[in-house]
Amino acid sequence: MKSSPRSRAPAPRQRSPVPVRKIAKDPAPAKKKPGPNPPAVLPPVRLSPQFIQDTISSLSQLRKLTKQALHYVQQADTMMDTLFSAAHSLHESGVLQKLLQHRGRNLSTADLATILSALMNSPIGNRLFERIGGDGQGPPPSGGS
Repeated sequence: MKSSPRSRAPAPRQRSPVPVRKIAKDPAPAKKKPGPNPPAVLPPVRLSPQFIQDTISSLSQLRKLTKQALHYVQQADTMMDTLFSAAHSLHESGVLQKLLQHRGRNLSTADLATILSALMNSPIGNRLFERIGGDGQGPPPSGGS
């Protein structure tokens, strides 16, 4: 017996292909507008003595501003070193806890001496001693005798 075409099992359905995600590629490079290319040599206006003088003046002002900013940063660094060293010294001696708990009240003379020594052992105290003492040298020479 021959099988009729109707008795065959239906062929499996083919799945539709999964759409492939497109990978974004770099956009096409922007087209350059046609126009004149920049000059290879500076125009004569930039080589004029007045332009050079203005440039040097601007650079000197920038240098001065940079020196001022550096000075301020150094001062801030000194202050931070002072705060750190004084707080560390006061914490080790236990005076910092008294200052925080009692807000500076009920301090003994020993506590005040500890605070003074902590400030004098800091970078600012060192600067103060240098200015007052003249860097460990004797008194400055007198003008007349």
